[in-house]
Amino acid sequence: MLREMEELRARLEEAEATIQAIQSGEVDALVVAGPEGERVFVLEGADYPYRAMLEVLNEGVVTLGADGGILSCNNRFVTFVKMPIEQVLGKPLAGFVTKGDAPKLSAFLSEAAEGGGVVTVNLALNDGTTMPANLSAAVFEAGGRPALCVVVTDLTEMFAATKARLWLASIVDSSNDAVISNSFDNKILTWNAAAERIYGFSAQEAVGQPTSIIVPRDRSQEFELIGENARLGQRIAAHETVQTTKLGAPIDVSLTISPLMDANENAIGMSVIARDITERKKVAAELERHRRHLEEMVQQRTDELWVTSNELRATNEALQGQRKEMAMAHEQLSEHSEVLRKNEERLRLALHAGKMATWDWQIPADEMNWNDEHYRMFGYEVGEVKPSFAAWASRLHADDREIAQAAFNVAMN
Repeated sequence: MLREMEELRARLEEAEATIQAIQSGEVDALVVAGPEGERVFVLEGADYPYRAMLEVLNEGVVTLGADGGILSCNNRFVTFVKMPIEQVLGKPLAGFVTKGDAPKLSAFLSEAAEGGGVVTVNLALNDGTTMPANLSAAVFEAGGRPALCVVVTDLTEMFAATKARLWLASIVDSSNDAVISNSFDNKILTWNAAAERIYGFSAQEAVGQPTSIIVPRDRSQEFELIGENARLGQRIAAHETVQTTKLGAPIDVSLTISPLMDANENAIGMSVIARDITERKKVAAELERHRRHLEEMVQQRTDELWVTSNELRATNEALQGQRKEMAMAHEQLSEHSEVLRKNEERLRLALHAGKMATWDWQIPADEMNWNDEHYRMFGYEVGEVKPSFAAWASRLHADDREIAQAAFNVAMN
């Protein structure tokens, strides 16, 4: 009997303590065990509008007791951790953080208890995945006792956007083409590594400067027109023009210009991709020079053949008996001339492409000619020494001179 009375007295004291806690606002919810399992009952009071506001936030909100256990949380936090609220309440916040970030969270909670703070951690979710989150905390009183309010912000999208920006920045920085962005008042906004190599200005020197540092005066109107087209949302591809380097040297570039759009699809600047085509232009000019030279040679040879043909025709008229032979000689001469022209062209292209040295020696007159590559191959400036057999032999390796001399003697005999 005494034991039953003691049990009833203890239960009565527990009930009175619970009622007092509810009346004082220390309790946000009750967990009641029944035949169907535990059920959570949320208590409404004067602070109900604030609770309702917390439920519509995109951030998770939890309140922690002095022991770090979760006293209450909103549905957003429950959604974050993917766990029923009855399993969340009472569990320490450290239980929702990855092991690697546990020391960081502990230090954060200690500092936050003194006056708030902010930290970035990875939440360990109930399904085994993780979520990057920003935690911000503030101290407040709940029922006369200190408590901690922690706001949890999901950083997944921000981290993904940052990763995408870093990935794009890596692509831009590793490009062999200069990638530059300009404002419509012709100020340089960004400048990649290839732009440094092509134009000679470092990013620190170029960013914030007017585009006139690379656009010559006589091309300023052309660049203004490009800007106007970009302002209208137009894209320009493979526009060839001339710009200047830091040293003032002109360079040929091919530009691709695209407008930069804001979130409302308004043009706010332009992106310029510049490819240095200076060498390509030089090669094209050199090929054009060779083409004209060959045409001149062909014309000259054609004229010579025309003269020869006329002479042969006159001789054929005078020597009726030799007409057939002369016609055949003329045809053979034409064929030989074409073969000679093709062979000369092949030889010229092969020497140019292979950077091969050649020389010829008129032995009776003892006159020798070297091509330009021959001078460079032997380490001379063109015209630095007078070509001669002795000068040629002096550049042979000592181990090869005897062999070369023997081969020369054989050729001479």
